[in-house]
Amino acid sequence: MEQPMTLVQNGPLTIEIHEGQKGDPGKSLRFEDLTPEQIEQLKGPKGDKGDPGSGADVKEAYDLLVSRGYLPSSSSINDVLKLIIDKANITDLFQFARLEVRVPVKYGDTTIQIGGIGVKGMVLQEKGTENTYTMSEIPTWSYPFTLSHPMDERSVTLEAIWQGQVKSTLVIPGVQANTPVEIASDPAYEGIEGPHKIDYREVDNQLWLRQSESPSSFTYYDISQLVTNYNIGNKDTVVLDLIAEGAIKLASNISGPGITYLSGSMSTNINERDTLIIQPSNFGVSFNNLIIVYPDKQVDLRGKTTITFIAPREMLVGTAVKGTTNVPCITVTQGDVVQFDIMNRTTKIIGTNGEIDNL
Repeated sequence: MEQPMTLVQNGPLTIEIHEGQKGDPGKSLRFEDLTPEQIEQLKGPKGDKGDPGSGADVKEAYDLLVSRGYLPSSSSINDVLKLIIDKANITDLFQFARLEVRVPVKYGDTTIQIGGIGVKGMVLQEKGTENTYTMSEIPTWSYPFTLSHPMDERSVTLEAIWQGQVKSTLVIPGVQANTPVEIASDPAYEGIEGPHKIDYREVDNQLWLRQSESPSSFTYYDISQLVTNYNIGNKDTVVLDLIAEGAIKLASNISGPGITYLSGSMSTNINERDTLIIQPSNFGVSFNNLIIVYPDKQVDLRGKTTITFIAPREMLVGTAVKGTTNVPCITVTQGDVVQFDIMNRTTKIIGTNGEIDNL
């Protein structure tokens, strides 16, 4: 241990100080090296209270998600972000969506009802024209589209455009002009004795036919037997009356005839599994118009939903609610394959050069 040194001055003292060697650089001052007292001394004076914060606003993002068919657990930022992360492919809004006609199109329609895709901001365009419709609000089950011309024999193509790309295309076939045919309102049927399956009524050069019991089938041999037994001559119009007791039932025989026909340039076949096939060429009576009537109230349609036949000659065909006297009909020619759609209550030509194929 070093001993302290005592300096006693008896006279003048001279001390010479010489500069020493330069030492190593010191370390930079770090915040964690400061003591709590030194940190406290660094604080400045307390400032004025600031305005309240507004927080993150995700309402617009939430509403957009809902309009596209997605429903976050809540409108909080956490739930909205969680849904977006969970649905990484959320921009693929058209993966399964397709444009479709909501209400059957008639000749002369200027506005048609479209549905199937509901995306805010989607543009619906009539191809080949500048005619467009943009969804600016949350779309409903169906929305109107005004055509550039009244619906006629020309087909119309609509395109769903999203962010500059065509996401879905809908081709609406042309519609033939309607020709009205006058029929009776609701004739009473005559009683028939014997093993007949068809009730009938002759009124104003019309032959009304209906099945004695459901389901309706209108097989040609039942009708031809009736025509022969009761000496029924040629008529201007034949009306097939669908019985309905809460439900329209069409026969469901799957072993009946089929029809082979041309659809465009392709040969197609339809059979009794898909539709009720009737054969007016074998009814045993000649007529110019064929009409199908159904109840004046909405009923269940069980089993098949269409009736199909091959036109035996040029004629007018159509469907109407029972009680209607003026029926809009389309003109078909010999060999046309005609289909009555009972569900949608429409009549159309689905092909040409039809031939019965007895399976």
